[in-house]
Amino acid sequence: IPAKNSKLKLHSATFPEELVNKIIINFTKEGETILDPFMGTGTTGYSALKNGRNFIGIELNDIYYNFANEYLKNF
Repeated sequence: IPAKNSKLKLHSATFPEELVNKIIINFTKEGETILDPFMGTGTTGYSALKNGRNFIGIELNDIYYNFANEYLKNF
């Protein structure tokens, strides 16, 4: 089920940023690197960067990759 306010309606496995924030804050330290091998629309990357972590994302789908790239461009 897509998240209520999904950034990209075509993606069927999005999840709320609040959930990602809780996981990143509670299980990593500032300056550590988060690897997301299924980056999708970039929610994990956005949360990682917003919370002072580094981020590496991997995405095979060009549509999702391009969307995430634009979404994360300002960081």
